[in-house]
Amino acid sequence: MPAVAGDRRRCVVPRVEKFVTRGGNPSFMALLKFKKHIAETYGIPNGVPPMKVASKIMRKIKESNPNMSPEEALKHAMKEFDSNSAKYKKDLQ
Repeated sequence: MPAVAGDRRRCVVPRVEKFVTRGGNPSFMALLKFKKHIAETYGIPNGVPPMKVASKIMRKIKESNPNMSPEEALKHAMKEFDSNSAKYKKDLQ
């Protein structure tokens, strides 16, 4: 049956029930986990200030060990932050 002007059935698109996701960039996902850890430690909102501290520490870790995997970098960054959290508190302002 040919489509007629005004016929709404002429461009029926099948719906996809489930979308396949690949996940995110592993380095970025590790940075987000670290940012959340910082925000929970200081009891502040998970926004821009914790991201600045997290990216500063992660950059320092990655510069010293460029071939380190994101998971290892996250472990080292958390260890660095937990041992020197008072030092990084001033960077939140």
